[in-house]
Amino acid sequence: MTPFDLASLIAPLSVSDFVKRHWERRALYAPGDRQRFAGLFDRARLLAAAEDPSGPHADDPRRLKAGFRDAQGEHAELAIHAAQVEALVAAGMTVQVEWLHETDDGLAAFADAMRASLAVPVELDVAAFLSPPGSGYGLHFDTTSMFILQLAGTKRWYYARTPSIDRPLTNVIPDAAARAAGVHGYNETDLVAQDLSPGDVLYLPAGAWHHVKAVTESLHVCLTLRPVNVLDLARDALLDDLLSDVAGRALPPRPGPLRGDPHGRTRGEAFFAARLERLRAAVARLTPAGLYNAWVALHAEEAPPPIERDTVLARDVDLAWRRTRDDDGEAVLVVTHGDEVLATLSAHAEEFVRKLSTAKRFRAGDAAAWEPAIPWDDVAMLLGEFAALGVLTRA
Repeated sequence: MTPFDLASLIAPLSVSDFVKRHWERRALYAPGDRQRFAGLFDRARLLAAAEDPSGPHADDPRRLKAGFRDAQGEHAELAIHAAQVEALVAAGMTVQVEWLHETDDGLAAFADAMRASLAVPVELDVAAFLSPPGSGYGLHFDTTSMFILQLAGTKRWYYARTPSIDRPLTNVIPDAAARAAGVHGYNETDLVAQDLSPGDVLYLPAGAWHHVKAVTESLHVCLTLRPVNVLDLARDALLDDLLSDVAGRALPPRPGPLRGDPHGRTRGEAFFAARLERLRAAVARLTPAGLYNAWVALHAEEAPPPIERDTVLARDVDLAWRRTRDDDGEAVLVVTHGDEVLATLSAHAEEFVRKLSTAKRFRAGDAAAWEPAIPWDDVAMLLGEFAALGVLTRA
């Protein structure tokens, strides 16, 4: 399978032109060779992922659902079980499987390659949609930008060229009355009709109206992008700080009239003045180090596989160490690289660190013999910690 990145999806348009003309501004249809997504994903892998999910969202009830038209012809969704997938597709419903990159290795590699090529801070996930002929999702727009990759069959998309509103805060699924009223500028005659066939890509910015219907049985994957900015990073830290005060966990009740303040405005403004003071103080307590740590945590990958005896490791960093005593007077070993302190270990690990400092490439099981007094579980833990620090890499 050919590796994918942003440039390969939007070719022949250049990445710079895409960013200038389309990113979060304008939809893009990019037709492609029918074989370019061969091997990326298929119906059988969708069924396997639905049946045996893994990852943080494996038990999330939103992971697997079916979409259909209700008795009034409006779009509706329901959570389903894997055993229902084939029957519901046969009954005319679209089956949607979320967070596939957590279960399917091929889509995980695709998501990683796309994330690296985007070079902007985004959360990214992959979902798949399996639709029988005539099925699809009703009119709506989303809060996120997305790339749609058509893998099998044909699906007809009706979409707006540009967002109806900038930076929408919620998804919008209008009912018949809202559609008739032209909610957020909706006008069906403004929508582009485009059939997607295998190999085709469609990019939709957040806030762009769209609805879809399968012409034949259709399978596509959707790459959803959720940009993250400094406000997003700071939000959790500010919430922890501000909500530590019980008084800040709710807005005040609407004040009744009082003599001299018939609308309660003075008291209301006084409340918000106090909240603003706490907000300013909380912002002042934010530090560059705290935001950096939040940014690193945001992009932290899933925990690597454990160190096994057959794991081959290579040392990429020179080590030094010194003996000292901690605050309780216990002898400890401080391991360093240059001026950077990498770890503080028990003094009993000195022979282990000495052998590690001379080993260039080794099996983890062989490292257990460097200091026989250290049990294997502790050896595996030490090697894992040094790998997390970047001292060791899996060869």
